[in-house]
Amino acid sequence: MRRIAWGGLLLLVAGCALWLGMPRFDPRRAVLGDWREAGSKIRVEVNEMQASWRGAGRGAARYEWLQTEDEPYRVRITHGRHSVEANLSFSGKDEWTLEPDVWDQLPPDAQRMLGEINRRNGRPEREFRLIFRRDKKK
Repeated sequence: MRRIAWGGLLLLVAGCALWLGMPRFDPRRAVLGDWREAGSKIRVEVNEMQASWRGAGRGAARYEWLQTEDEPYRVRITHGRHSVEANLSFSGKDEWTLEPDVWDQLPPDAQRMLGEINRRNGRPEREFRLIFRRDKKK
């Protein structure tokens, strides 16, 4: 009986050690690379400190991770003098969604149009999100 208890305890300790030694998902690494926004022709290249885009003009924005422990992750994006915070979540290794807190900065006409589209698609009226998929054409 004692051998079974010790064996069970040993298995439990080995399982915990294995679980702790497994590599954890790191959003800071997963977001790196070349991406394409799903609804347009915008391409984004993300490196450790900034995201550069082309397609609807060109530009670059710095970003910093505010929270990387649990999904949705939180980032601050800075372009010029303007900063916004955003939620970022992953749908596998080749897709992520960015939800910037920009609704109140949109013009009223854009808010109405986006609100109507969201209602038609069964989403919250004030939702603004961008879906990015890995650009495998490069």
